Amino acid sequence: MVYVREFVVDAEKATRMGLSKNEKFDIKVLKLENSENSTELKLMSFHKKTNLSKQKFLPDGNGIRYLSIFVKSLEPILERIEKNNIKKLGQTPTMLDEKRKFVLIQDPDGNFIEFISSE
Repeated sequence: MVYVREFVVDAEKATRMGLSKNEKFDIKVLKLENSENSTELKLMSFHKKTNLSKQKFLPDGNGIRYLSIFVKSLEPILERIEKNNIKKLGQTPTMLDEKRKFVLIQDPDGNFIEFISSE
């Protein structure tokens, strides 16, 4: 993904908007490509550990816990996964069908992230 921008939501504004209870947070914005119509993914940092337990499988938690990202090639993704010592889950990468390849990881909060390519 491509880093686009970042910003801070101050505590007063976050409280007024119903986003937090008097806590500020940082947001980093990423896109698959830096174009006007590309979908944005906003990563929020609250500078504290979550009190949720890390899930091992999808049914272990409620809420948005799974993200699918479609990419042209898995090779750069796999290189970054290896470089950053991120554990691949299951027997991935694996083929979904004759053309599409799949890899599954978890972020530090336990959210599942799947990458699907059409290599």
